[in-house]
Amino acid sequence: MNLRKLSGPRTSEEWHKLFLQRKALWIHTENKPHIEVVSFNRSEHRHHIGTYFNSQVLIGDDTLAEIARDIVLQRIGGPGYVPIYNATKLVGSENRGVPLFVNELAQVIREFRGVGGEKLTFSLLNKNRKQKCLIPIGLSINEGDRVIIVDDAVFTGSTLSSMIDYVRSQGAEVLCIITVFNGAKFDGIDRVPIHYLIKEPVRIYSKENCPFCREHSRVIFSPRVKWAKRF
Repeated sequence: MNLRKLSGPRTSEEWHKLFLQRKALWIHTENKPHIEVVSFNRSEHRHHIGTYFNSQVLIGDDTLAEIARDIVLQRIGGPGYVPIYNATKLVGSENRGVPLFVNELAQVIREFRGVGGEKLTFSLLNKNRKQKCLIPIGLSINEGDRVIIVDDAVFTGSTLSSMIDYVRSQGAEVLCIITVFNGAKFDGIDRVPIHYLIKEPVRIYSKENCPFCREHSRVIFSPRVKWAKRF
């Protein structure tokens, strides 16, 4: 199989090293700030973590295409395990590098399905925090759709749980979740399995119990803005 003449598959350990080299995966040290994430639909729940993953740093040089291929090729998430032949639609969130990653996954899955295989359609869900709801951008999610949900990273799982609830409310089935970086302690959300490239569970703290705050580490509320310039 020739996936656009990409380089050979990388192991999870090789990807982890690449993430660190490109500063896509940042792990807290005492001289750096840490991240505060807000749970979607539960804005009163603020979590402090010492790890951040930025997929935008990896865009270019077919990196996202390689990530998409290697997730599907993994022994723990290969074509016989990830339900790529049953899916009718990919669903991602409309933020950061997720739309590009969804597009790369759609192309990779089409190649695994064969020359005559249809490219998966995909829908993007926009977070409307004021109305505390999800709004589909582009194609709608319809009754009978068999959906793979895509995100770049998982930490608390609250956003993905909201996406699962929305997809199910439209009468569609959620087959699995595909993510690049799994920073959670679990491999599934609401009875939906998570397939990932790298898993490195990170500790999540409440504001009141955050050890980074006790060390006077600065809290970043919006790490996505000019992220590369912050460190």
